[in-house]
Amino acid sequence: MIDIEETNDNYTTRLVVLSKQESSLKCDFENQKIVMTSEAKNVTLEDAILHPGEINLFVKVSRDDGCDVVWSLQIKVQEHECMKNKDQTLCSGKGFCDNFSNTGSFSCRCCPGFVGKYCEERDGCYGNPCQHGGFCVDIAEGLVGTTFQCLCPHGYRGRSCEGEVSLCDRRPCLNNGTCTGNQTEYTCECPKGFAGSVCETNVNECLSNPCVHGVCEDGFGGYKCYCLPGYGGDHCEFEYDECDSSPCINGGACEDLVAGYRCHCGPGYEGRRCQVKVDLCKPNPCPSPAQCVDRGNNYSCICHPGYNGPGCTQHYDPCYPNPCQNGGSCWPSLDSYFCSCNPGFTGDLCEEAMVAAQPLPRTLEDPGEPDEKGNSDHHKEALDRWHNMYMVGTILCLSASLVALIAVVCHCRLNKTYQRFTRKISRSCSDLKQQKL
Repeated sequence: MIDIEETNDNYTTRLVVLSKQESSLKCDFENQKIVMTSEAKNVTLEDAILHPGEINLFVKVSRDDGCDVVWSLQIKVQEHECMKNKDQTLCSGKGFCDNFSNTGSFSCRCCPGFVGKYCEERDGCYGNPCQHGGFCVDIAEGLVGTTFQCLCPHGYRGRSCEGEVSLCDRRPCLNNGTCTGNQTEYTCECPKGFAGSVCETNVNECLSNPCVHGVCEDGFGGYKCYCLPGYGGDHCEFEYDECDSSPCINGGACEDLVAGYRCHCGPGYEGRRCQVKVDLCKPNPCPSPAQCVDRGNNYSCICHPGYNGPGCTQHYDPCYPNPCQNGGSCWPSLDSYFCSCNPGFTGDLCEEAMVAAQPLPRTLEDPGEPDEKGNSDHHKEALDRWHNMYMVGTILCLSASLVALIAVVCHCRLNKTYQRFTRKISRSCSDLKQQKL
């Protein structure tokens, strides 16, 4: 802008542009390029005139009185830095370009969140992410990165200084102690077996004699009990019941002892667990000639005919009391009996009545009619009784003979079996001796 001060208000201002080579004044203005004419006091140079480079101007002021005043101006025009490359973004598209005409330079006013001379860096510290007065340091990563680092003040930690520093962070408690504290103090809660301000002392737990029935061995942070036989538990506090496993067999009764047990065996068994079978017939508890039979936990006697009872000591009378009915007579045999029935009855026990015609009553004077052979009824009854007695005697003799024969056969078989058994045992023993030799 050119400011012209004249007392006379009537004037005309003309700007004359000269070439770069022409620097001297030529009064012939008519042949010069007049770029601008104005009648105002203040003349503002148009942009079309101010192209980059040096410009020589003459300012001619023509007054009404016919007197002209001329000024010579030399203007140096510099190009706006922000306009040099209109197609390129000087401030990375993240700011505004400011030109400094007096220095010929420019600066970028970056948008919020961007920094750098050309606003080329995203500011990771934008918004101050560091808490509690932490100092933020942006990590250069261009326009895509938002990495930052906080320099936290004393007593704080974390990526954004969000956490308070505790003395427990240094893990001062030893031996798995639990730390509780803040920025200025802490305490240690020690596990079992340790003591001290930082749980550094190993406690001897065996001093309190924790093992009831055992020996205590102190260890690192604990102890171990070695129990005496028959006791168990962490502190050997209870006794084992050895009878829980039912060690006694074959019906034996178990008695629990300290560190052991005792089996009370029943008849026929012995040994620590009643596992050994005892022959109850050795020695033979039955009186001769009765035979003993071992039945596991007891025995029985096979009695000789005519004897019974637990030990075959009682004489057996099969006719006592009389089993024969209706007045029949009992006749004993070796191990049985025989009933002789009265006339008119029959059956093994004379229990059946015979159906017959009723005879006429007789007297001593009337012995009855004789039969063809001359025998009377009384004589026939006597013959029948003798016949019955004869039959009984015959049966008894035959029974005795049969029993004797059976006894002889059994004796021979037992004797042969015993001999074979003894020979087998002798051979087995001799074989064992030879094997040992």
